[in-house]
Amino acid sequence: MIYLYFLVVSVAIALALAYVAIRYTIVETERSREFKVKVKARLSRFVGMYRISILLFSKPFTYVIIATLVLAVTIAGFSSSAESSYVELKDPTLTSKTREIYVKFNKPVTADICSRIKQSIGSFNECLRFYRITLETPYKLLSINKNIYCLISSDKRFLSSLLNVDFHEDVYAYADLNTATMRDTLIYDNHRTQINLVYVDPAKLSATYITYKVPLIPIQAFIGTEPVTIPTRYVLITTTENLMKLFETHEELVTDVLIRGVESDQLNVLDFYEGLSADYDIFEVRLIEYGRVVIVSNTKIPSLKSVVVALITSATASLITLSVFSSAIPYVRDLRDKISYLGFPPWAISIVLTSYTATSMFFPGVITLIYVYLIYGGTAAFNSLLTLVVVWLASTIYVNLKARPESLASESYIPPTTRYTVIIKCEDISRLVDAIVHLIKSNEFFDVEEVEYKIDSNKEAVIHAKMLYVDSWGSGVDLTVFINVEEGFAHININTSVFGVEEISESMSLSINSLVISKIVGGVKVWESTY
Repeated sequence: MIYLYFLVVSVAIALALAYVAIRYTIVETERSREFKVKVKARLSRFVGMYRISILLFSKPFTYVIIATLVLAVTIAGFSSSAESSYVELKDPTLTSKTREIYVKFNKPVTADICSRIKQSIGSFNECLRFYRITLETPYKLLSINKNIYCLISSDKRFLSSLLNVDFHEDVYAYADLNTATMRDTLIYDNHRTQINLVYVDPAKLSATYITYKVPLIPIQAFIGTEPVTIPTRYVLITTTENLMKLFETHEELVTDVLIRGVESDQLNVLDFYEGLSADYDIFEVRLIEYGRVVIVSNTKIPSLKSVVVALITSATASLITLSVFSSAIPYVRDLRDKISYLGFPPWAISIVLTSYTATSMFFPGVITLIYVYLIYGGTAAFNSLLTLVVVWLASTIYVNLKARPESLASESYIPPTTRYTVIIKCEDISRLVDAIVHLIKSNEFFDVEEVEYKIDSNKEAVIHAKMLYVDSWGSGVDLTVFINVEEGFAHININTSVFGVEEISESMSLSINSLVISKIVGGVKVWESTY
């Protein structure tokens, strides 16, 4: 069951990441204006989101969070406790006034099990013993060339009445025969034995039940609520005496017991199961009485106390984790502001933070969960899983809510700017604008994310560009150029604002500004000489 959960979680995470990637590609396609700019912007932003996640991982609070989560998941698993599965069914079709107990064992037991049961429940009318085994290596019927994968034996009188077959010595009931009876050789474990086969109707055999919802042929699986049994052509049925003779043993082995006519009306099935399971490996116990069936199985489920412990552990771990995240919120908000200057959409920080919590919490948690499952079992793993999911969801929701901008007014940022003015001869402003735009796009030191411009009345123009510095990840410049043409001269005002995800030194800022401004100033000077 736990492996199925891991598979579902892995598929869900893969689908979520695929959805995010598709959405991101669509948004980028709509926003980009030129193919080269679009590809560069997309790649740089993906790389940027990856590096931001790495940046978060390098902070000390990440290791505190991982340690807290691993400890909480381990404690939740260690403190788990389980109880046997208890199911009570009401069925009005059960009209018999007698009370029956059915016991199925995981491993064969000896025939004295009936005496042991009598000590627990008191007197009863009849104890029917069954031996039903699925063979790993099939037996073979030589003459008709058929393989046998299941052997079933029980009391002669009970089987005769159940299948309407007269079981004499060496008689075996088989459903895949073309004649009523025949003699054949059964080959098993390098032995050969002559047996008498008697035909039994396959439909009747498939519909034969030992007791309520327990078919005579062993159940192999379930499709929904319907049991799937071994095909009748692979099943051989005989009496206990014949099977003991076949195996050349005097010890009767039992895999199932049906107790009929139980007299005690105060029987506690759960107490009976726990008492008997102390000495035997039991799969399930069923109490069948008038209109009611009680089933107790070896399937362990977490107890109420265990779930409460898991919830308390989850709450404690969540409080510690949220406290750590609270101290990191100012840093996360500052990081959010800085990546917004790089042109990231508002939801980019949510993807980064969700990926961060998933990687830093969910993956270490899953590794710990597997360890708990292997050491303490499935019940402990359930407790650990509950703690992991609660802490992860609480942390993811909290950090995303706290990282959201409160308002545009309170979150606005006015970076320091650098201004430069140059005057050149110019009469055609549109040609000058085209030249400056070309200079911006051809600057080899920057990846140009966007360029836009507007010309007004052939006298004034404004150009705006956002450029990412190629030699320093997370750094860039916001460029605005104002142009005013009067009396054959163009007044060019260049304004730059350097930004970065992390703090940028003064020397780095001056270098970036110089690379942008010098390209434009030098370029327009050359353009003026060729104008």
